[in-house]
Amino acid sequence: MPQQLLHLVDDEKQPVQRAVKDAVTNAYLYVRARNSHIDHALLANMAEHVALAVSRRIAEIDSIQQYALAAMIGKVHEWSRLHPVEFQLRADQLEQQAGAQADSSFQRIETKLLLDQMKADLAERDRHILMLIQQGISDSKSIAAALGITNDAAKKAIQRTKHKMTVILQQPREPNLASTVKVP
Repeated sequence: MPQQLLHLVDDEKQPVQRAVKDAVTNAYLYVRARNSHIDHALLANMAEHVALAVSRRIAEIDSIQQYALAAMIGKVHEWSRLHPVEFQLRADQLEQQAGAQADSSFQRIETKLLLDQMKADLAERDRHILMLIQQGISDSKSIAAALGITNDAAKKAIQRTKHKMTVILQQPREPNLASTVKVP
């Protein structure tokens, strides 16, 4: 693997102080080792932004090492939050490369919980459509017959239900697990 170069400069495009360079480099190496699913060039770009931020606030920072590490970890968390699909795809690819098999029982439970949460947020007609789709009845003619509506109305109802499900899935949810504790 080619070595990653970090271009750590301040506002005047001058190399940052030695302490800043060492702290940011160590933080970069720490984050890179624990996030192999994120492109190293992207992590290097994050490190360069952290070095610039540290050089701007160096007089206010008590521990440059801690600040740089916290900033790098924060940037990775922010990237992961903004790119959940990319994060999940890369994590899945890593599992496949490692030969890991997906636990189907866990996936079934997770899917059931997700569908139950969606059902609670859907109107009655949308719940019926979702239940029919779960049972393998997904064509508009069968759904129209089951609901006693026209084929065109069934197509539109399926489309609306899918849209509502998408909206529900995109809403941020608080974890509803007994083992989850909010930390200030």
